[in-house]
Amino acid sequence: MNVWDPYKRLGISPYASEEEIWSSRNFLLQQYAGNETSEESIEAAFEKLLMTSYRERKKTKINLKTRLKKKVEESPPWVKNLLNFVELPPMEVIFRRLFLFAFMGGWSIMNSAEGGPAFQPRWAMLRCCC
Repeated sequence: MNVWDPYKRLGISPYASEEEIWSSRNFLLQQYAGNETSEESIEAAFEKLLMTSYRERKKTKINLKTRLKKKVEESPPWVKNLLNFVELPPMEVIFRRLFLFAFMGGWSIMNSAEGGPAFQPRWAMLRCCC
């Protein structure tokens, strides 16, 4: 395989979905199994297409954040005050609470008959407030 265009190398159109890219890669790797240079060529084309797809997704994600921030800046003062009132806690706090509630959920499933059904919600509410 001595083709420079990754789409031609994988035998797909430039408008192919990621699923089509994956299936083409897998098919060609099976077809050229044992031929190391062809396998490397297929993998290189596949990685190039995936990186291009990743960059495009990342770019649109950044644009969404920028657009959202711009809309907030253009909004009336009462909307800004409302958004400032609702504050997002630090990620560390979010992860601690996530772990705690996951632990309590697993614990309540494992010990549901032991302490009665009212014990776990009380414990959860007590821990949530602290």
